[in-house]
Order: sequence, then structure tokens, then C-alpha cells
Amino acid sequence: MANGRKPVDLGFAEFAAQVVAELHEGLLVAQDEQESRRAKLAELSSLPLEEFARRFITNEQVEVELVRLFPVRRGKAHRIRVGASYVAKTTKHAESPPIQSKLGIQLTPQDLRVRGGRTHLSQKGVKNIRDALRMRLAEPRFKTLRQAATQGIPRLVLDSGRVNVKLIFRLEELEKVGVRRAKGSVIVPLNTLVNMLKAESPRPRYQLIVRQVNEQTTPVPPTESTGIGELDLTLKTI
Repeated sequence: MANGRKPVDLGFAEFAAQVVAELHEGLLVAQDEQESRRAKLAELSSLPLEEFARRFITNEQVEVELVRLFPVRRGKAHRIRVGASYVAKTTKHAESPPIQSKLGIQLTPQDLRVRGGRTHLSQKGVKNIRDALRMRLAEPRFKTLRQAATQGIPRLVLDSGRVNVKLIFRLEELEKVGVRRAKGSVIVPLNTLVNMLKAESPRPRYQLIVRQVNEQTTPVPPTESTGIGELDLTLKTI
């Protein structure tokens, strides 16, 4: 084959059982992931706001917001840095940069440093400003998270579905199937329900073998024991 894939023969019962089994497995995995997400949401919504801000608001996000709120005249920098000039609001002039008015925080003497009659931001002041901005960015996200946890996340379930597969059908005598299996074929007959319930039941003489139709399988002309058709499974939860 051009892509190295080898067509596979399977008993019809095995093929149908495998389709249903893998669909069921997929549903179980999806349900498990949903429950994991719900549990994670509940865990995050119980965090203190400060912890949520520290874990989920990155330094890069803080930097972007600082540039937006306190830009310099040129470039993509901002005015919140250690040693940057600061002018408090008075009756004669406005606050510059407008930290208290934009962030709603009150700067303390420890946040500022006075040298030569000029006031500058201290290292502690810059940290407090960044922490306040981090909390401001986190608050609306955290509020949304808590609302989702309180109201509950919609649970997605499969109501119904349909699987359609085009197949080549071939009727084989079980003795011939056994010979082919001895030569390395992947055909593994499935014990029928009748055989499991009634050990004395006569063994079926024939088995229906299928192979999926794709670009690697060229359908052969139909004969008395072969044909092309579709397996159509309609699913519904109960």
C-alpha cells in the first residue's frame, strides 16, 4: 500500500462490537473530563482573590496594562518604575502619574522617596502599585468564575447519534476462516450469545466477514458470497 496501511478483515460481530465499544469509551472519557473541569472550577472559585491574582495574572499582563494606563510619550514603556518622578495632587496641579485616580489606591510615605525636593517612586511603591493592578485585573475574572461555579456549568450529554460505515461484506465458511487465521490473518471469531448460553448448540457453519471501504480497498465485483453495503448504527442514550 502507498501509505503502509494494510486492509483488515474482521468478523461482522467483532466490527460492530468494536465500534460500539469505542463510542462508549469516548463517552466515558468525555464525561470524566467534564467532571474534572467542574471539580477544578469549584477548587479555583474557593481561592482567596489574592491567591487567584498571583496564580493567574501574569507579569506580562500587568506590564501591558501599565503601558496602557501610564504610557510615556514615546515607545512602549510606562512611568511606573523605581526612581520615576511623582507629583501628588494639589489645588494647583493634578497628580502625575495619576496612580491614585486610576487605580484607586492611596500611596503612603513608604511608597515614595524624597530627594533634593523631588518625590520619586520607591521600590516598595512600585511593588504595591503592581500588586494593586494585578488585583484589579483579577477581580472581574474571579467574579465570573465564582458566578459560573455558583450557577453551575451546563453538562453536555449525548442525546442521539449516528455512525455510518461503508463496508465490503463477504460470507466465509468457518473452516476457511480458521485456515486464514492460522496463516496470520487478524480475523478472530466472536463467541455468539447462543453458543455461550447453550454449549450443546451446533456451531455455525458460516461467518460474515467485513472490510471497510476506503482508498486502499478496491471493491471487487459482487459474487454470490460477497457484496458492498453500509453499517448504519443509530445511537440514543437511555
